[in-house]
Parts: sequence; structure tokens; C-alpha cells
Amino acid sequence: MPQGAEDLAAVVGEGLNAASFFASGAHQSYQNLVVDNAGRNAIQWVSDWLNLQISRAV
Repeated sequence: MPQGAEDLAAVVGEGLNAASFFASGAHQSYQNLVVDNAGRNAIQWVSDWLNLQISRAV
């Protein structure tokens, strides 16, 4: 298969994955998704992680 066709197939596959994720609504419930033993939700976890990275960089 020519490289251009492979690239197109990869782009189409990624587009289908993105559409499936969007249609699932999972991106709308991060505040309800508990991601660690401390009980933090995904938004709190990302916020804490970003703050830690910023404090380390300063």
C-alpha cells in the first residue's frame, strides 16, 4: 500500500476514534470521575499535577 494511502487510512481511523469519544459523552463528566485513592476527580488531579509542575519549574 502506498504511503499516502496508509497516511489517509491512519487519519480516517483517528477521526473515527475521536468521533466515538465525543459521541460517548465521556468528556463531559470529568468532575465525576474519581481517579485516585485520595478521592480526587480528574479535574482536581490535573489541577494538582499542573501546580506541582509549575512549582518545580520555578
